[in-house]
Amino acid sequence: MDDRQIYIGVFVRKPVIDRLRKQKPTYSITCLESAGRKVGNIVYFFSEQEVDLKKHLIIGAYYSEKEQRWLQKTFPYPDVLYNRRAEGTNSKKVQLFRDTVKKLGVTQNS
Repeated sequence: MDDRQIYIGVFVRKPVIDRLRKQKPTYSITCLESAGRKVGNIVYFFSEQEVDLKKHLIIGAYYSEKEQRWLQKTFPYPDVLYNRRAEGTNSKKVQLFRDTVKKLGVTQNS
C-alpha cells in the first residue's frame, strides 16, 4: 500500500477562508481538519480565488499543529475534493476547475 499522505482539498466560499485567516474556524471546519489529520491526511481549505488553473496549484488554508494556528501555503490539486459550495452559483472558473479535477481522476463528492 502507498504510504504517501493524501491531500484532501475542501472547496468552500471566500467567507470561510476569511474566517480561517482571522483564526476563527467554524466547528465543522475544525472537525473536518482534525479527522483528516488523525488518519494521516493533509486537509486544506480553499475558495475559487486561490485556484491557479494554469499551474494546477492551490493556495490553501491549513492548520499547523506546530504553530497552533491556521496558515496558508501552496498545495497541489487534491487527491480528494470535498465540495462544500452550493451548486447553481458556480462561475466559469469554478466549472473549469471541477471539470479539470474530474479529468485528472480526483475523487470528489457529487
